[in-house]
Amino acid sequence: MTRNVVGMTLAAICAVLLSLGTAAAQSPIVGTPYMTDQPNGQAMKKFPKGIDTVYLVFQYDVDRETEIIVEVREERSAGAVIFSDRHTYTGSGTATIPVKYPGDEPFRDGVYDTIIKFGPQRYITAGWEWVVGDVPAEAIAPRSQAAGPSATVQPPGLQSKSQLSSAAGSTQAGTASTPAASTTGIGGLPVWLLAALGVIALVLLGVIVWAVRGFMTAA
Repeated sequence: MTRNVVGMTLAAICAVLLSLGTAAAQSPIVGTPYMTDQPNGQAMKKFPKGIDTVYLVFQYDVDRETEIIVEVREERSAGAVIFSDRHTYTGSGTATIPVKYPGDEPFRDGVYDTIIKFGPQRYITAGWEWVVGDVPAEAIAPRSQAAGPSATVQPPGLQSKSQLSSAAGSTQAGTASTPAASTTGIGGLPVWLLAALGVIALVLLGVIVWAVRGFMTAA
């Protein structure tokens, strides 16, 4: 009886670790995404005043259909979503997404956030800041993004954007440094989920210790 308990507990721990590894492998993004001022441009973190279109470039590699959601938020609008794009990807390649300001107006001077989410749980796999116009580079403060579902607040008059062009291959190699993407845990998993899995593993380990002691006592 005790041996059966130990065996079942070990099997449960293996299942937890396997599920964690599988979830970590689900991130569809390869390399570091970046913003640029033209479809085949190099990575940029600061854009000139009055620019009306910027581009998000990222590489993806998925073995099954995976929805990737892109959001751009404007900090001066209390983090409101000013652009949103969602597309289902399969296979591997490079996506180039044109990003425009609502109403096709030029981007206002300020700090913007690009966030990339994936999967049914909307896990965040990358997030970083960039600026437009007369904003000091020091205004870009690194910060972690919270993974998981998030509410989308759109300003009045925002129209849905679904502009995307995908081409197989890798992004153009450049000497410019790419913005650092902040990951959330393993493969974009939220911290609370990782913590919960850790607690489960500790509880199962405690059960094993208890079962072994009981077996030794009975012997």
